[in-house]
Amino acid sequence: MLTVIHTADLHLGKNRRYPDYLEQQGWMLDAIVRLVVERLRDPTDQVWLIVAGDIFERNEDTNREEVTLFMMRLLLPVFQLAQAHPNFFCFMIDGNHDRQPGALPSVLSPFDGLSNSQVVIRSKQPLHLPEHRLLLVPFDDYREAQLHQLIARHPSQFVVFHECLARMQTDTGYSPPRDQDDYIEVENLIEGQVVGMFVGDIHRCQPLDSRRVCWYSGSPVTHDFGHRLPKGVLVHRFVKDGRDLWVRDQEPELVDLPDDRIRSHHQLGRILRVDDIPMEFLRGFKSRYLNLTVTPEVYQAIDRELPEFFHGPTVSYEFDRAEPTEVVDETLDDTVDQGAILRWIDDNLVELAGDERDDVRARVFQDFSAR
Repeated sequence: MLTVIHTADLHLGKNRRYPDYLEQQGWMLDAIVRLVVERLRDPTDQVWLIVAGDIFERNEDTNREEVTLFMMRLLLPVFQLAQAHPNFFCFMIDGNHDRQPGALPSVLSPFDGLSNSQVVIRSKQPLHLPEHRLLLVPFDDYREAQLHQLIARHPSQFVVFHECLARMQTDTGYSPPRDQDDYIEVENLIEGQVVGMFVGDIHRCQPLDSRRVCWYSGSPVTHDFGHRLPKGVLVHRFVKDGRDLWVRDQEPELVDLPDDRIRSHHQLGRILRVDDIPMEFLRGFKSRYLNLTVTPEVYQAIDRELPEFFHGPTVSYEFDRAEPTEVVDETLDDTVDQGAILRWIDDNLVELAGDERDDVRARVFQDFSAR
């Protein structure tokens, strides 16, 4: 038996707006490692951990704490498990976020040299591992023909890559047009011997081809707005056939990370009218992260009804303009000056306490300045 534990899109360093984001991401990594340990109970089975890219959120500003988190809570346990279990292997590649902006080396590039016979980290240039019948393809903005040639040149049963594919669907329901050459039609990539393609980039678990060979694992937790449950880690199982080739034993299983400390995220989007506020939902909201985009009027209405709502550690919000109405008129045009904005706030948000009004003033003006 070969068990492949397939995950991607960890995005370490995301959601810095929350004070406990490092704790949350640490618990996520711990839960992934525990899942690996559970699958290593039978010493005769092979177990692979595949992390298919976007381990970090951004190359440009990844900080020391986030790199340390990766090293101590994922990389070190992986090397320890490899020492203790000769049938355990780990394969990691980078994704587009690991090297953003693209001109810079990947965040993973310093770790390439740590690779050994059981733990392989690849941040650039494809790598064929014939002993595993495996092809690792770090992100490089491939077109379909290029990726097809690469797979044909290195015959493998398993392929790991990080790209956006046609037929996929995001959590918010978007699917790219079939005729858009930036996207890859996965049906054209699968050679006859390929039985497993393990992909990253899109945060929703799904198969991408009619034979159900190619899979996005999705991200393991809801760490971004727009994400929908279920989330988790995808577990694939393969067995040897009479020709000593791997064949899929059963449909992969999406296994959640059973740690109640990990918060899920929820987004209500843009609430532009006071009448649209889901007050009952907000009143009962607890134990998850919430992202809101509100107008100053909506902020005032919620704050009046739920005075502590905006001041807790799990609610993140930003301001947006409403559509023009009798109340919100041309004085909130993009072209107005600082004085006009601040006068409008003072005239309309009279029920807010002074320090809260100052916070609104700063946020609104910052938003307009950014525009």
